Amino acid sequence: MKPVDVRSLRTLVDGRWADVRAKTRDHLNRFEPTDGLETDAHREQVFRRMKSLAASGYAGLAFPAAVGGDDDLGGSVASFEMLAYGDLSLMVKAGVQWGLFGGAIQALGTERHHREYLPAVMSLDLPPAVSR
Repeated sequence: MKPVDVRSLRTLVDGRWADVRAKTRDHLNRFEPTDGLETDAHREQVFRRMKSLAASGYAGLAFPAAVGGDDDLGGSVASFEMLAYGDLSLMVKAGVQWGLFGGAIQALGTERHHREYLPAVMSLDLPPAVSR
């Protein structure tokens, strides 16, 4: 029996957004474990991870290129899915910041709102009230 080429199999299973999934996996692998942290320390750690994701360009995947995003909704969904493998708290917080908060501005805001607020949402300079 011929051995399985794990790298090729992963690329096949990861599908169209294999590169996005790999980038998210690599990013998650840089984080230290969260076991045993008190609630406040855990919240701070997750917020630092959010800042790291924002700095990596993760947050811009689904947003329009006109405001600094990548126009890649599918890539955003694939990357969001990958967060669940590494840190569920981070996944939820990312979903609130960039999916719910940023998505509401994108879907309900005017062009002016998009220009003024979406870059700050992507960079985490404008977090929602629940972010800490």
